[in-house]
Amino acid sequence: MALVRKLLVVCDKCGSHVEASGGSRDPFLVSERDPAVSGWLAVDSEHHLCSACAAAYTRRKEEMERELKELAGIRTYEVSI
Repeated sequence: MALVRKLLVVCDKCGSHVEASGGSRDPFLVSERDPAVSGWLAVDSEHHLCSACAAAYTRRKEEMERELKELAGIRTYEVSI
């Protein structure tokens, strides 16, 4: 019987997962170039979000950054030409 190792990347929000190929140096290191995790967001080295959860996270993060800038007195205006 052979031992088979698989690297699974699990979404920390919804629990969905994909099988990824490990890095060449570290088999447990997920490469951003791996097509299995394209669209996924690495929040930090240990936390990942699937593409559906990443979209909501990114929208909320951008909103919070705008609010923090406004509290600091930094105002930005968007103009379409």
